[in-house]
Amino acid sequence: MSKAISILVADDEHLVRKGIRHLLADQPEYRIVADAANGKEALQKAQELKPNIIILDVKMPVMNGLETLKQMNRLSPGSKTIILSGHNDFTFAQQALKFGANDYLLKPTNLQELLAALEKAKTHILQDKDTQNHLSHGLSAITEQFYIALLRNELQVAEISEKLKSLKVQEISASVLLVSLDDRYRLRSEKSEEEYRSLCIDLKQRIKSLLDKELPRPIPVLHLDYGECVVVYFSSLKVEAVNCAEMILAEVSWDYPFTVAVGSKRSIPLINESYKDAREKIKTRLLIGGNRVISEVAGSAAEKTPYPEELENLISKAIRFGDCDQVKSTVKQMFDAVACHLTSAEAWTHLCYHLLELAYSVLSDLEVFSNERISFFEKSGEIPNLSSAEDVRYFVTRNLVDIAALIRSMNTGPSIAIRKAISYINENYANRIALQDVAHYTCLSPNYLSQLFKQETGKSFLEYLTHCRVEAAKKLLVQSNLAISEIAFKLGYDMPSYFSEVFKKSEGITPSQYRKGSK
Repeated sequence: MSKAISILVADDEHLVRKGIRHLLADQPEYRIVADAANGKEALQKAQELKPNIIILDVKMPVMNGLETLKQMNRLSPGSKTIILSGHNDFTFAQQALKFGANDYLLKPTNLQELLAALEKAKTHILQDKDTQNHLSHGLSAITEQFYIALLRNELQVAEISEKLKSLKVQEISASVLLVSLDDRYRLRSEKSEEEYRSLCIDLKQRIKSLLDKELPRPIPVLHLDYGECVVVYFSSLKVEAVNCAEMILAEVSWDYPFTVAVGSKRSIPLINESYKDAREKIKTRLLIGGNRVISEVAGSAAEKTPYPEELENLISKAIRFGDCDQVKSTVKQMFDAVACHLTSAEAWTHLCYHLLELAYSVLSDLEVFSNERISFFEKSGEIPNLSSAEDVRYFVTRNLVDIAALIRSMNTGPSIAIRKAISYINENYANRIALQDVAHYTCLSPNYLSQLFKQETGKSFLEYLTHCRVEAAKKLLVQSNLAISEIAFKLGYDMPSYFSEVFKKSEGITPSQYRKGSK
């Protein structure tokens, strides 16, 4: 086929259509002949122009992509279709391929991924394969979706068995290789969001190209998170998984350091366990440094000095709720716990970047977009100049407290904590609970919780607890024949006389008078 391959782009987002035109502007073998903003328009133009390839968004107005695809097979049967979708879902991909799609790309895509899909469709056009051959050629996309669903533990046992048969998966077991960029916070502070995304996708493509060249058959290389990708390494391959990880580290040409963690071997239906194992191992990078392979040996050593993830969770919650005192004390606990295991300057630097990234993720979750947020990014440039462990402690503590203070000042986080506190009180008011119990549950210091509670509810903790108990008592006095002493004990009061005193102070009458007046 000497002339350019004709393409119709159908997507309801103008920027997506424009973006695809831009990506293909320098590709003379492909020519976009038209675009469409909805399914109905796409059908009309496909019927009229009979394009070689249709790039079709699934979620469009007037007529959704899957319905459009079904009708497209009738109106423009020679066209090859590439689905472009934000749905990262195995069943969704399976439906699209079942209806005749050639390939399935997830947004946002890049030039390399788009060209690979177009090349696949072009091969179909040139070879004029029948429909069954089309589907089998598209099996790689649906297989990738299957492995992603497995890794995320999204499938039931019966589903897994059924899909293994339908996809004709012959492999028995595999190990997960988790490839993770080191110091992601630094990279995200140095680059725009788009540059960072492209960087992460490029890493996956380079790993895939290496493995396609070095291994006897393709294996899944999956993109689960920006800054990370996953290789499902089949046990039937002759080279050991750890040797493959070392090859990736040594031979992928890359400007930025990354670490590869090797998960333990598991049966295919249970590779989520291998993925979780690899995720646990990758955390030891914060203690031993990165730019290395962390395998079974490193994992075994790490079991003796585990990374204190529970402290990390407490730091994250304290930042989210704007509790500066709790941030200070928990960061101190974190450094006290790991200091003796950080045996190199590199390890200290990794931990510093990691904790700043933790705080950055809280700002992202709470959608705090401000000049202050940008300034926190800029401060990360100071990290390479920190000259001692005490410098690192001070730098991390100061910046995390500043971020917590920003959230507190914007009143973004505390209401979450107070809703959580109120929920806990509502569920446990009949027990003997104290402010310290609620503070522990919300991961706030008692003093800060007390201040926030009064500020947001207009009541002190004790006033709210008393209110809940009195309201419950009023219902029991009217709806049951329980003795007043029994009601007192049932609502967490040790002394019935004290309960009566509290009730009278709240309602102006004694429990007996309330019961009598309600009859």
